[in-house]
Amino acid sequence: MTTPTLKDLSYTRIVIAGHVDHGKSTLVGRLLSDSGQIFQERIEKVKKICESSGKQFEFAFLLDAFEEEQKEGITIDKTEIPWSYQGKEFLIIDTPGHKEFLKNMISGASTAEIALIMLDAKEGVREQFKRHAYIVGMLGIKNIIVVINKMDLVNYSQTHFEKLEREALAIFNELKIKAAHIIPVSAFAGENLLKKSESLSWYKGPHLADSLLAISSQQSKANTNLRFSLQDVYKFDENRIYAGKVESGSLSVGDEIKFLPSGSTSRIKSIESWNVKSPPTIAHAGTSVGFTLVDPLFLERGELGFKQDQIAPTVTHQMHASLFWMSNKQLELGKNYKFKMLTQESECKIESIFKVFNPQTFGVESNTESLTLGPGEAAEVIIKFQKNIVCDAFLDFENTGRFVLLDDHRIVGGGVVLNPNTINVFKESSHVSSLDRSTRFGHQGAVLWLTGLSGAGKSTIAKILEKRLFEMNTHSVVLDGDNLRKGICKDLGFSAVDRKENIRRTAEVSKLIADSGAVAIAALISPFKSDREIARKLMNDKSFIEVFVDCSLEECERRDTKGLYKKARTGEIKGFTGIDSKYEAPTTAEIIIDSNLLDPVASVEKIIQYMLKNKLVGQKKI
Repeated sequence: MTTPTLKDLSYTRIVIAGHVDHGKSTLVGRLLSDSGQIFQERIEKVKKICESSGKQFEFAFLLDAFEEEQKEGITIDKTEIPWSYQGKEFLIIDTPGHKEFLKNMISGASTAEIALIMLDAKEGVREQFKRHAYIVGMLGIKNIIVVINKMDLVNYSQTHFEKLEREALAIFNELKIKAAHIIPVSAFAGENLLKKSESLSWYKGPHLADSLLAISSQQSKANTNLRFSLQDVYKFDENRIYAGKVESGSLSVGDEIKFLPSGSTSRIKSIESWNVKSPPTIAHAGTSVGFTLVDPLFLERGELGFKQDQIAPTVTHQMHASLFWMSNKQLELGKNYKFKMLTQESECKIESIFKVFNPQTFGVESNTESLTLGPGEAAEVIIKFQKNIVCDAFLDFENTGRFVLLDDHRIVGGGVVLNPNTINVFKESSHVSSLDRSTRFGHQGAVLWLTGLSGAGKSTIAKILEKRLFEMNTHSVVLDGDNLRKGICKDLGFSAVDRKENIRRTAEVSKLIADSGAVAIAALISPFKSDREIARKLMNDKSFIEVFVDCSLEECERRDTKGLYKKARTGEIKGFTGIDSKYEAPTTAEIIIDSNLLDPVASVEKIIQYMLKNKLVGQKKI
């Protein structure tokens, strides 16, 4: 009995580039035709078109998408064509060769794992060959095959092939990229495409289809580390189903999965599938899947899952990337653009530009302060994000190393991650240990995190607690939510993304205070469990005490000294916690204070008793 599984449904994506008329579309048409993957009706239609114009049969016409392309004899837009070979699925991306359509070529190459660069054996190396080689190399495509086409026009000459091979390798050496194979073919005659050619008997390497199959198989074996991109969470009855795509590797029932950037961890309880007798127990790369977890987590779209015993992706707010600029306007340093990678989105800014390449002129500018990036140009850049994103270097993981930039909902750039973390910052150790500090101060560093609805009494309790600790000779600082939004968080709004960032910043400051040996008293609504859990995990060995200031919504509205609930009820304030935005009450808080029953002074005394019991403060008074 076989184990039910969701099979790999992914394509290996191949981009075909090269100078105009070097045979890209002919090659693809021939591959499809010779492997029996073109409908006979389509072939007959192309025959009639060619006969009516007095031409030989054009295999390129089998896939040119527009009548204009057939009429002009050129490819204008990129075309994506599925192709199967020996049970392996490929997606061939045929791109235009004219430099006027370079943007379309870049768009196609930006998603590819293999690049075929065509070279006309009779015409030899032309300007687009070097240009396209640079582009696929800068995009990080590791598997590049040079296809020397039209060998029939040079009588299948080995000497001529070797001359072109040397020229191509010289260009690749100059650009510091490598070719996986250099293969002689005749696309029009079908030589060396799906089988070895007698006309090219002197060539001892693999034919084109076998080389593609070998590269694809190597990639499948190498990419065993799980990357799961979360698209959404659906709630059915008591179950939460986490839906998304397995980008690489595989996931199985029982696997322990960690999600970033939240840091949440759980085990897969079941893989869900509709209308099947035996639900699958494993899902492979390329499959869209839904699963349940043993411990349901509060996760949001954009989380990236991986196995704890495998290579982890990088959480970062700054990266070094290769970027192709596709907008008609110049890139503006410091302007907000939208970054999209898989299901992740974030506002971002281009912080710096260096090593700009103009693919029209082959010019390269480097290391000047006045660099700009114009239409059709490429560059290495530093991108800074408004929130943390999770990614990998493209050379390690293709899907989690590609991205696009948008401006006003339009794609203006695309690129790959070169280094997912460019921040050359290293943790410095202090010459004063935690023991030194606690010995000197008579208490340990800690974080008291007060959470609850607006009006529950958090700020009042925090201020009284600060004074009480001061009287006990305990160094403490109150971090009040409203005050933080007037300073360190004044650039943040109240969207879900901004609220998460508000918590992250407060947690980072709280940790610094605790590291100094003082007690940080953070008083914020902090409505979501996942955000508070991030704050807790950030503290490492420092004591984190979650204080749930519990108060009924009715009582909070009755107090409403700031008039916020009234405005929320009338619609003046949107997304207000407790009214039209949920509050997730703590289930494992160290201290629970019912502020309906306890007054602020009694509440503070309850916190002090907890701290004394756990030896976080001493009895010493000033």
